[in-house]
Amino acid sequence: MEERGITLSNRPLYFYKILAKAGLRHIRIHDLRHTYATLRIGKGDNILDVSKQLGHSSVKITLDVYAHWLPGGKKSEVDGLDSKTEPKKENDAVEVKPSNGVPDDSCTRMLPPCTQGA
Repeated sequence: MEERGITLSNRPLYFYKILAKAGLRHIRIHDLRHTYATLRIGKGDNILDVSKQLGHSSVKITLDVYAHWLPGGKKSEVDGLDSKTEPKKENDAVEVKPSNGVPDDSCTRMLPPCTQGA
């Protein structure tokens, strides 16, 4: 008996014909699965929902494969660096004292902070 229509065994053939007819490059069907997951996770959708839709037995599998696509992955670490390296405000003055360490009214003066990197 001859099979008709799309079956599991001939599905890739139909898929590749559709790609060619649409003028799209050759990709595997499985690539669509990765694209779907990456787009959902990249836009911030719930990782548990994505994991369930992919049929993963646990969210750990999804995280192992797609964690690098989670938005803002290292953002908090980078933001923490900003607070340590922000230049002082214009009105914050730096006191400059003579090199001998002895306060001398004629030598002690107030300079604006350096706004360029050291």
